[in-house]
Amino acid sequence: MKMVVPLLTVVAAINAASYAIARWNWRQSGQFGAELVVARPADESGIMNYYVAGNINQPDVAFKFMERDLEGGITYVMYRENRGCDMRLIARQVINDVRLHDYKARVIGISIGDLVGRYAEDELYRVQTIAINPEPDPRFLKPWARWSLRIGTPIMKALLVPCGWLSQLPLARGFSLAFLADQWWEIAYRSDTPTEEDSLIAVICSNRDQFLSNTFIKREYGGIPTEFADADHGNTVDMADAYVVAWKRLLKQIGARLQEW
Repeated sequence: MKMVVPLLTVVAAINAASYAIARWNWRQSGQFGAELVVARPADESGIMNYYVAGNINQPDVAFKFMERDLEGGITYVMYRENRGCDMRLIARQVINDVRLHDYKARVIGISIGDLVGRYAEDELYRVQTIAINPEPDPRFLKPWARWSLRIGTPIMKALLVPCGWLSQLPLARGFSLAFLADQWWEIAYRSDTPTEEDSLIAVICSNRDQFLSNTFIKREYGGIPTEFADADHGNTVDMADAYVVAWKRLLKQIGARLQEW
């Protein structure tokens, strides 16, 4: 018994130290970013649609309700759930990809994914953005959601290194504690998101959104064509029909704008 406690202490220390080193290395080497998966190449239009989903990370299905109405190629922005998450790095990846291929870019983001659209708009010349249940800034959250994350996320962050490699095990919806802590930290504490929306052409909100203040969104994105889906937050898969209705109404307002380059 006397040997067990020191041995466990050594094992715990090695677990924590090796994980801390790995996390640092992953961040430095860009592995907190995303994989850009080209699902449909850009055609002669030169347009590439970048799909950036929210926390659930399913861009391959989350945008099906609008896909057939958008000209051009499709790139899925897939978070690397087995490492961590840095939304600014992901935005930089998208911006660099647009510049590399000289695309006319359209960035469509759900929830935290809208942050990529805000950064892209701030830096790219030929870009359109569409925001779905947008959450590019903590102010968009309802007070209970904002303060819950601001209180709970630091606790999660503090547990990562002591838990070591256990932090990488899939937990909620298959996501690791580390991935959730990184994303929720960005949602709760992000403070440098660009605020210009010159290229934002449409907004879809949910009239049963559990987390976001639609009043604030309408005030912040005033003047931008906005429609409401009879759905809850970002549920574009299970409640696709409701988003289709909102999207079709928006198309009547922005159809011509989609062709403006």
